[in-house]
Amino acid sequence: MMSPFACERPSEGDNSSEESPAQEARDAEADAPPVDLDEARRYNLAKVNAYRAEGGLAPLALDGALNTFAQAASEQLAIDHVPHLYFKINVYGCGCGLAAENQGSPHGWRVRDVHVQIDQILEAMMQSPGHRANMMNPAYRRMGAGLVRPGADLYFTNDFGR
Repeated sequence: MMSPFACERPSEGDNSSEESPAQEARDAEADAPPVDLDEARRYNLAKVNAYRAEGGLAPLALDGALNTFAQAASEQLAIDHVPHLYFKINVYGCGCGLAAENQGSPHGWRVRDVHVQIDQILEAMMQSPGHRANMMNPAYRRMGAGLVRPGADLYFTNDFGR
């Protein structure tokens, strides 16, 4: 499996003076600051709970089993770019009380700062009726977050449970 916030750099290839798209991607990866997965999960949860508080809903608690499931879903999304594929294949066997899933762009979210990435993704989800319904469902009490950043692109999953 992919490590949470890293990927192998391709070989340098030729050293021509013009930057190729691959070199630009390597430069973006090099410029991306390191991310603490646990801190990013806590930040994500706090932002989701702020939206829920605005709606008069109880806060969600971060759940380890849902974190594990969401992390695997984000890793899969970063590889194949197919939204919700991991969820569809594994939801019935997870045993983690999973009820719903929100995922960010299947091509990643490119912004330098992970907090800005999370803010922008959640703001976009609040504009989407289906994603908003998942975040604001009063029956949900737990959440898991999966965040993968192989380079500068963030792949993002929030899974919700009762």
